[in-house]
Amino acid sequence: MSVRRLVLYAAWGLAAYLVAFLALAPAAWLAQSVERASQQRLELRDAAGSAWSGSGRLYARTRGGEFLDLGSVRWKSTPAALLRGKLAADMTLNESPKPIRVELSPGAVTLKDLALEVPGKALGTLAPPLEILGPGGRVRIQSDDLRLEGDSV
Repeated sequence: MSVRRLVLYAAWGLAAYLVAFLALAPAAWLAQSVERASQQRLELRDAAGSAWSGSGRLYARTRGGEFLDLGSVRWKSTPAALLRGKLAADMTLNESPKPIRVELSPGAVTLKDLALEVPGKALGTLAPPLEILGPGGRVRIQSDDLRLEGDSV
């Protein structure tokens, strides 16, 4: 067997290993990514399944450091979106009947069919300028197509 053929086999083996490694990525990795991407404002606990399809419990950190329970979350990713340079998933919060479409692309997050109901206290975490209003109760957020890019909406 020639060295060139051996290198080719090794390259194909490595590629197959990387594809399998990514396909079986645990949900715990996604939990760490959510925390980093939100600058420790959101935390995904009890992550189960894989990064592509799983569930967990979502929490928002208040300015005081305590955690607000936003509810259970389930997601199912769409690997085909990777071909467009995006990471896309259908996400359900608190057993909502209609999933939220989340698309992550470099520097932006797009939310489609957004319908969330969160504790009023969470507004200070999600939108710090609103904390001065001292929100209470529950807040319902709805949008057909919402794009967050940097500090703009």
